[in-house]
Amino acid sequence: MSKLFPTQEIGSLKKPADMLKKVKDPNVSDEEKIKARNDAALLNIKTLEDIGLDIVYDGEVRRVEMYEEPVRYVDGFEFAGRVRSWDNKYYKKARVVGPVAFKQNFHAEEFNFVKDNSKRELKVPVTGAYTLADWSYDEHYKSKDELILALARNVVRPLVKDLVGLGAKIIQIDEPAATTHPAEMDGVFENVGPGGKFTYEFVAGPAGVHLYHCHVAPVEEHVSRGLYGAFIIDPKEGREPADEMVMILNGFDTDFDTENNFYAVNTIPFYHLYKPIEIDLHKLVRLYVINILEFDPINNFHLHGNMFNYYPIGTQSEPSSFTDIVTLSQGDRGIIEFEYKYPGKYLFHAHKVEFSEKGWVGIFLVKDNQEKNIQEIKYGT
Repeated sequence: MSKLFPTQEIGSLKKPADMLKKVKDPNVSDEEKIKARNDAALLNIKTLEDIGLDIVYDGEVRRVEMYEEPVRYVDGFEFAGRVRSWDNKYYKKARVVGPVAFKQNFHAEEFNFVKDNSKRELKVPVTGAYTLADWSYDEHYKSKDELILALARNVVRPLVKDLVGLGAKIIQIDEPAATTHPAEMDGVFENVGPGGKFTYEFVAGPAGVHLYHCHVAPVEEHVSRGLYGAFIIDPKEGREPADEMVMILNGFDTDFDTENNFYAVNTIPFYHLYKPIEIDLHKLVRLYVINILEFDPINNFHLHGNMFNYYPIGTQSEPSSFTDIVTLSQGDRGIIEFEYKYPGKYLFHAHKVEFSEKGWVGIFLVKDNQEKNIQEIKYGT
């Protein structure tokens, strides 16, 4: 090709709904499925030609999913079950249970069809070794690096050589997983199997309250059932001494309909309504508050009988507001600081009434330890 910068489309084109319906229907014959794929491929080829692109392909219509399809043609894999991807679709995830090896070039039909139906330069997109390794459970190789090298040498290399033998000049190696691992410590796709482990290494910072949670699909279901936590990074100069506590705002879908039935602070609904949190009069209180509520887009924290300084995430030394309520989206967090001037019972709760009535409510019991005549209050058993 003489052009210095030839034009092409990167990615995959949307697959027609009627084609997907046919290829997934066990009652549709193989001949009809092949025709449906060919019709969709021809439409994609002509569309790319009509808009003037120099390099064309079939839009990847012959594979419903870029991971599951190539794995079918590689020795050493066994499918483990269905998992949900980010676009709320499902695919079969596989385990590496033995030495990986090239079995069949399933791109041959794709390449030959495009070659027969276009006079433009054509390309073949191939899923790369890193992505195949990263999206699989490894139960055979000693390390991820070893698996990647094995896939590159024993699967991708022979596949590319076979395509070149058919006449392919442009082969696109797709590695979407590589872009999510700039430093190998992001952890989003580090799938750790039963009995496995992964060590995270990072420089602590910035100062503040931070959230960690599971990123293995289905993420929403895992998070809603408690696979998360908090960690706090203190500034080098420290913070003013205070009575500190962590409050994680969460909820629970007990009938699996993706709607929460109960809401809570630190997991147990109504707990601090019957077991008030005792704090001292005139003493600084610091709350590290995190909203990890699933299925509801927002949550909030409201304090009775007082105002508080609010530090979003806790990265700044100066508060952003002096208020008695803060609203948090999913994953939002911050630091709340206050002290009470008078003893007594003070409510804290979500100001969305439904959340309070279903468990997200509690009491601060403010006590003046220097006065002996304060009546002890007992709640529940």
